[in-house]
Amino acid sequence: MSDWRAQPSWQTLVARDRLNRAIRAFFCRRDVVEISTPVLGLRGSPDCHLQSLEVYTQQDRYFLQTSPEFAMKRVLATYGQSIYQICPAFRQADLGRLHNPEFSILEWYRPEFGLGELMDEVMALLRSLPQGKACWAAEPNRVSHREAFLKEFGVDPNVASIAQLRSLIERHTSLEVNHLDHFDDEMARSDCLDYLFTECIVAGFSGLTWVVDFPVCQAALAEIDDAGQTASRFELYAQGIELANGYQELTDAIAMQERFNQWNQYRLNRDLPVMAIDQRLLSAISNLPRTAGVAMGLDRLMMAWLDEDNIGKVMPFVWSAS
Repeated sequence: MSDWRAQPSWQTLVARDRLNRAIRAFFCRRDVVEISTPVLGLRGSPDCHLQSLEVYTQQDRYFLQTSPEFAMKRVLATYGQSIYQICPAFRQADLGRLHNPEFSILEWYRPEFGLGELMDEVMALLRSLPQGKACWAAEPNRVSHREAFLKEFGVDPNVASIAQLRSLIERHTSLEVNHLDHFDDEMARSDCLDYLFTECIVAGFSGLTWVVDFPVCQAALAEIDDAGQTASRFELYAQGIELANGYQELTDAIAMQERFNQWNQYRLNRDLPVMAIDQRLLSAISNLPRTAGVAMGLDRLMMAWLDEDNIGKVMPFVWSAS
């Protein structure tokens, strides 16, 4: 018979409770309102990198949320006020040292904030946590995606061809590239860039590190700068672990529709299920105020805060033990 016990120590669960209380206290002091939105919906995410878990009834098919982003943006478009949420999220096939198919996410949106203001708030949150880590008191490192890529490979990621990127993977990593698809589209370029960045660059980060100005092919639902060269988004890393992913949020419904259509074309090409587009979200987007938003993995934050090396050490149950 398998072990029925929860995995972490009681002290870890107490620390997790203290973390959640500290986060809620932080947002309360700043008049950011906690909301709750459904985790189950009729639409899954069309993002090729996010595979939704499906739930079936006799009448219909539903999807567990990969994040609360779409529902929160509808709330934001309705009221125009600062909001946050702590909730579960689900992503199919994500299992490993840093991943579990079900995980906890903290997501918040700040109308009229720019990315710089939101980055300052992320740091203020980290520094407000009890028993703060000494390395979080220091000013984080900051690097643009392009600068980091040029320094490591001598190649500009914003203009590099897919063939160049696959050649870099062969030269700089010990793995074959045949696990990456061989389509010659922007999604394939994004996958190669992401693999090289994760395998060869992130490992060199120490302390806290901001990465800013991502390639356009990795914009997701962030705005593109006026020059059309980079996406207005950031990621925050702690000791090489991605903690947060923030955007200057896209507020152009036509551009969002075009991105969703393109993502579904990528899905079709890769034999992934095509996702019906959330028309209620598109209707709401034109009412969205200028907003910066960020998602933070709470389990990864716990890992970094407690200096743990595996997500299973900070969750009551991981997928294989639940």
